[in-house]
Amino acid sequence: MKLLFQIFIRIILIFSPLFPFTACTEIADSFYYDKFYSVTRQVIYTTSAAIDTLKNTDQATAQIIAGLLPNKSIIVESILYKTVTPDGSRVYASGLIARPKDEPVAGVISALHHTITDASEAPSITMMTPDITMALLNYVVIVSDYIGYGSTARLTHPYLHVENTGRVQADMVLAAGEYLKHKHNIDIDSYGGLYVMGYSQGGASSVDFMKVVQRDYSDKIHIKKAFIGGAPLDLSVCMNTVMRDTISGYPVGIALVPIGLNYAENLNLDFNNVFSGRLLENYPEWILSKKYETDVVNDSIGTTNAKEFLHADFFTEEKNPDILKLIDAAYRNSTTHGWTPASPIYIMHGIYDEAVPYENAQAAYDYFRSRGCDVVLDARYGTHTTTAVLFYIEMLGTMRYLLL
Repeated sequence: MKLLFQIFIRIILIFSPLFPFTACTEIADSFYYDKFYSVTRQVIYTTSAAIDTLKNTDQATAQIIAGLLPNKSIIVESILYKTVTPDGSRVYASGLIARPKDEPVAGVISALHHTITDASEAPSITMMTPDITMALLNYVVIVSDYIGYGSTARLTHPYLHVENTGRVQADMVLAAGEYLKHKHNIDIDSYGGLYVMGYSQGGASSVDFMKVVQRDYSDKIHIKKAFIGGAPLDLSVCMNTVMRDTISGYPVGIALVPIGLNYAENLNLDFNNVFSGRLLENYPEWILSKKYETDVVNDSIGTTNAKEFLHADFFTEEKNPDILKLIDAAYRNSTTHGWTPASPIYIMHGIYDEAVPYENAQAAYDYFRSRGCDVVLDARYGTHTTTAVLFYIEMLGTMRYLLL
């Protein structure tokens, strides 16, 4: 995942700041706002100067970027807004809103970010995600920090928990709508709905958002179409694949699932019955401290052999009670179960994805199609990282086309 972030950072860093970060704490007027609370930071990015700089070190990449992204400026703001934790406690969560600086808004995108384990990588801290590139095409892009990052970094991250992830992003979208309408005269409801976008965890979380919106927010948020890449959509299939093959190319993700679902659903797991080896000894430091990037955690776990970091009972017919609770929770938090998406879904997945098994994408596609959903599965001959690059290039072209 570190390599994935490095590739994305090439795209993101072309937004050379025109001005340094500006403290911009602006407390909301409660008369106008239900979800929005305050703007905490603002930065303006441009593309032109950094493209010329990039040509000095990577001519090919610079030419691709120059051909896909127009030379203009965007405004990116971090905000605080009101939402809840998995147990229903109220919190001020954080996220990003990106929008064109000097041109009218042409559409709206809800986006969610890939897996992180270092608190310093939260979108509201870095003031960037790959998805904000779409603001250069005149979209408003709305990206929440997951609970457990940004302003809620003191909390455990409820990794791949459908209900909380979907609720948090829905509240972020509503907060962004309130702020833009009353402060900048941008009515995001006037564009006939929004597009949904995300890769890896961001893809699964985006479908979580769709599921919760369709059930609880359909009178407030309309979704036109979702674009999902490399996502663990069927968590049960992902877990079963690891138990069958005893291999995971992304062990940090396997570790995050029981930690996140244990917190989100109050499973009271005994991790002595879930983890083994060095992961059992060190997961509080490696994961819960949020001081280490995903690649560092993967390297610290030190193996792709799941038998060396998961409890032996995962690989026997008789599972211990804690593993059975986790399997049930994984089923409940598979985005494919128990609903029929009302909006079209485009899924891209790499056949050689070592982090999120391709058969999970096939299972999601088969399920959605069996329910009558308008769904497309675009299989690419790539790994998790190489398919991510293809996904964002595809999205830049698609989102540009949708404006025609």
